[in-house]
Amino acid sequence: MTSSEPYEVNERNVLNVLVNAKNDLLIENEYALVTNFREWAKLFISNPTSSILMPESPENAIISLENDCSTSYEIYIGVYSELKAAYSELRDEESRRVFNRPFSELEKVKQREVKNKIPLIISDAKPSDHIQ
Repeated sequence: MTSSEPYEVNERNVLNVLVNAKNDLLIENEYALVTNFREWAKLFISNPTSSILMPESPENAIISLENDCSTSYEIYIGVYSELKAAYSELRDEESRRVFNRPFSELEKVKQREVKNKIPLIISDAKPSDHIQ
């Protein structure tokens, strides 16, 4: 299967993130601040309470990013940067838990092992016009 072929995804594994035409950030249709997005993403990806509304494991977590054509570049990059930071922090936490070392100090093989446990899966939807 190629990455462009559709496949069945369990809804609980997808966090829907939208930046609308007014540069508002909505996470699962709830308004949020870009500065809070990192914590939202970490909570969703790691699912520490084993909620049935979140992914079964980090390997299954998908972040669906959608923005409007008129979304400012700064806001879009801010959201994307917070998402990348969330994954970096989760990988570092896993590295310290498993190997007692920061992710950046691991050998490439061990880094790959951590990345396989916490893969960065982003569905970047094509920008739409006039998302309210």
